[in-house]
Amino acid sequence: MKIPFTIVFVAVASTVSAASFDCTKAISRIEKRICDDPVLSKLDSVLADNYSSMIEADFGGSKADLKAEQRSWMAKRNTCKDRGCLIEAYRLRIDQTCEYGVISGAHPVCVYADDVNFQEGMRLPDPNEPN
Repeated sequence: MKIPFTIVFVAVASTVSAASFDCTKAISRIEKRICDDPVLSKLDSVLADNYSSMIEADFGGSKADLKAEQRSWMAKRNTCKDRGCLIEAYRLRIDQTCEYGVISGAHPVCVYADDVNFQEGMRLPDPNEPN
């Protein structure tokens, strides 16, 4: 009987910690919102993967500038007042990270916002649907 319970517990724990940061240490309103929303959590994780890949690539720009741009984006993201704003901010930034040109070597694997694989039942809201 303990085995099924353990499997369920692991499945639940993995969905809670899908964000790119430790949700047990979430402090800000935005961090808590990301941790509480599976779609935002997944977008945060994808952005973190894209960003890490680009920071490691020879993209022809300054890593310091890329880091500063990311900090600036986070500050702007933190001004969002609702879920729609957060989703749109993530979608734009995810795609921006894929647009950096790489001057040598292969372009790192990068996932565009429209290509994010969500768990069954999760999806990005259609911008044409009424709220």
